[in-house]
Amino acid sequence: MIRQDTKVLFRLNGDSSMTGIGKVVGVVNQGLPIVGRSYIIEPEQPLENEHYPYTHFVLPEIWFEVID
Repeated sequence: MIRQDTKVLFRLNGDSSMTGIGKVVGVVNQGLPIVGRSYIIEPEQPLENEHYPYTHFVLPEIWFEVID
């Protein structure tokens, strides 16, 4: 399991069209077939806009990688 405050490189929508750096701030579930665990991510650069008025988002672990 990835620990809180772990730095990650994420890919929204699972592709490289929208990437960024953030940190893990929580876990959503203990794992699902294919996608594994899902985590709450806090991005370094806010994604807030009129369509997504939130500071954090959830991603399955297959859509990000741990970085130093």
